[in-house]
Amino acid sequence: KVYMKKFNYRFILLLIFSFLITSSLNSYAWTVSPVKFELKGEKGKEYTLSFSVLNESQTAQKRFKLVVDDWGLDKRANFIIKGYSSGTLEVKESAVPWLKVTPTQFVVPPGRSRRVRFTVSVPPDVQGDGDYTAGIFVSEENIEKPPKGKRIVFIKQNTLIGVVLYTQIGQEKQNISLTNLLVESAPSEEKGFYNVAVIPVFENMSNVHLRGNIKVLLTPSPDQTLTKEQKTSIDAVEKE
Repeated sequence: KVYMKKFNYRFILLLIFSFLITSSLNSYAWTVSPVKFELKGEKGKEYTLSFSVLNESQTAQKRFKLVVDDWGLDKRANFIIKGYSSGTLEVKESAVPWLKVTPTQFVVPPGRSRRVRFTVSVPPDVQGDGDYTAGIFVSEENIEKPPKGKRIVFIKQNTLIGVVLYTQIGQEKQNISLTNLLVESAPSEEKGFYNVAVIPVFENMSNVHLRGNIKVLLTPSPDQTLTKEQKTSIDAVEKE
């Protein structure tokens, strides 16, 4: 009986602790939508766009801060923000000076959302056609205290969500080429199969951003006979 009582107490404490941790994690949930804008702009024109910041917490209000900055991708396609990067990020076609965001700081009550408007003012003397980029980066400015009388375990976390903007000015010119194709293979745990990684390297020489689709076609060598299972696997890869 003594053992059962201790077990029950521990079980109850474990449930309470789990509930507090879950409540804490839920209190930090927030989202931004949409996170990408593609605008076809004209010189001398002004455009007003908006996105929403949603506080998914049902217990705590949140304070947010917005920063406009340049962004880019490194050689490994990792996202880089100029103001948060220790290295040098050079952006030739920046739309950061064109953006005006209102407000830059605000509080969102629990379960509510806030619509943020921003204006893109394209200068009349823009030189050069193509994409001009900028980013609006949303961060949680502080951790609000839980409501009075509620005990919640808070875990501090830093979250930054970026809203990226592409503003296309003038004539679009597309020019992309495949500069390298890397193939890496290793024996699979399943007999008779290999794990193959195909890594294409592209160079975009366009004046706009591009998105492409890659189709993989696998063909056996003339002297190779495939089993039924191997043919099924190849068909599955090609359909993807």
